[in-house]
Amino acid sequence: MRYARTNNIKISNYDPSKPESWITYLDATNLYIYILLFISLLTFLFNNLNLFSYGWAMSQYMPKDGFSWYGGDLSVKNILKLLENSNETSDIGFSLEVDIAYPKSLHDDHNDLPYLPERIIPTGSKIKKLVANLKPKKNYVVHYIALKQALKAGLILEKVHRVLKFNQSPWLAKYIELNTNMRKNASNDFEKDFFKLMNNAVFGKTMENVRNRMNLKLVSDEKACTKLINRNTFKDITINNDNLVAIHLFMDVLKFDKPIYAGFSILDISKTLIYDYHYNCMVKSYDADIQLMYTDTGTLYVLLVLFINY
Repeated sequence: MRYARTNNIKISNYDPSKPESWITYLDATNLYIYILLFISLLTFLFNNLNLFSYGWAMSQYMPKDGFSWYGGDLSVKNILKLLENSNETSDIGFSLEVDIAYPKSLHDDHNDLPYLPERIIPTGSKIKKLVANLKPKKNYVVHYIALKQALKAGLILEKVHRVLKFNQSPWLAKYIELNTNMRKNASNDFEKDFFKLMNNAVFGKTMENVRNRMNLKLVSDEKACTKLINRNTFKDITINNDNLVAIHLFMDVLKFDKPIYAGFSILDISKTLIYDYHYNCMVKSYDADIQLMYTDTGTLYVLLVLFINY
């Protein structure tokens, strides 16, 4: 999160001798919307700007079956050719483990929103966080669409460790479109929230890590409590009161039945929309007059500085 101060007619300490600046919240939603920025007496309209969120990404071509390791030449030259011959609607898609160089010549231009974020432990922190940074990437796992976007922006593919190929199709598109239309036509808040949940819940299941599941037993009997504590799957105990405890147990059996390959693809594809919008719309329109303050998946907070002659 960057510190920013605005200077406009809406604030008490407005200084008309300085350029106007506005903090703008831009959120990618599942519905088609237009972003309107009202600046003083002027209205700036981003014409035909359609933003989507995960719903948009879930409607794209995603992995479905036929997973296998690519057995061809893994040289950089060959993989670049492979990527060049692939597009968003190809029947065959790829997930790659690669090394990427981030040229210093791009650092100033990409400082606001570097490509290919990764989970690292930032300076001063103790836990891993998703961080967009300008460092080179080693053994970076990425969807081919996100990789193509980064390479087009100037990043350099240095090495390819392995490539997973798969068959793909827009197998969720009709379902997403149905819920989107139902929500659009909903007549009350309950229906709107319900059809939104129908899309979001599917995304959540594609990202679920079954390793984190727990078996929770509520026990009020001392013997039963002792028996559960003696299990080799025992993890923890929570005492609610003198007559009730909760026993936390690891799962005896894990069933890996969640399509995490879809969740991985949805996250990477959704990022490409945000990067495309930031660099090809906002930066091209405002150049140095715009600065990104904060971003989340699907959200941009920007400081927009405008030089207006009254």
